Amino acid sequence: MKSKTILPALLMGLLVFTSCNEKNAAESGAAGSESGIANAISTTDLIGYWVNEAWWKELQSTKSPRQAAAKTKGITGAIFLQNEAMTTANLSINWHEGAQYAVRTREGKQELYDPNNAAVATIPLAVRAGGGISLEGADMVRLAPSLEGAKAVGHAVLGGQWDMNGKTVVFNPDGTVAGLDNYRYYELLLDYVVDEVGADQLSLSENGGQPVHYAFKIDGSKLVVSEMEDVGGKGEFVYKVGKVKYDLLKK
Repeated sequence: MKSKTILPALLMGLLVFTSCNEKNAAESGAAGSESGIANAISTTDLIGYWVNEAWWKELQSTKSPRQAAAKTKGITGAIFLQNEAMTTANLSINWHEGAQYAVRTREGKQELYDPNNAAVATIPLAVRAGGGISLEGADMVRLAPSLEGAKAVGHAVLGGQWDMNGKTVVFNPDGTVAGLDNYRYYELLLDYVVDEVGADQLSLSENGGQPVHYAFKIDGSKLVVSEMEDVGGKGEFVYKVGKVKYDLLKK
């Protein structure tokens, strides 16, 4: 199969903003103090990997990242990190585009702002009753520490033990897989803005190896992992679901 770029889970383009912009963000000054603000969320409670709650519920219900993505628009994910100067927020829009903001308190309210461009509109950061936050009206739920969220998403869909012709395959919470040939790691594709295959997709990789991309489908207790067949012409990248690679049954 020709090489194909598939953006990995939320780290697909979010953390790149941290490395590129952290220095500039630090130079722009620290975020406003949150002390004395009754409805503020503390840095400790904010730092982590957040996803759109409606998307998360859809994903858990359908076990299909593709279906969940189709039903959720706007801010779909956020990674909040802390550096010496401020709290940064790496946002994912439709799991396709990314942007980095910083957190501050202004006029008694918390918000996200672009520390490098004052002309960019701010995003209200509100604390929800009973816990959690909302961004631009989207309720968000924190899944895990900042760098562990993609693993939590993958495990929510594929996690646990599966039987494959009498052999046990285990998708672990730490993003590793055991019993599936020589593959060591797994990760789900969340971005379906450009959907070339028309199916849910995941990547499998060995230690230090390039990931191999597959289509997958969960139907009840069955998991079918299929190769992706290139049906494009010369120089084209057009794929469809190909022959079945693995057929598993949930234990």
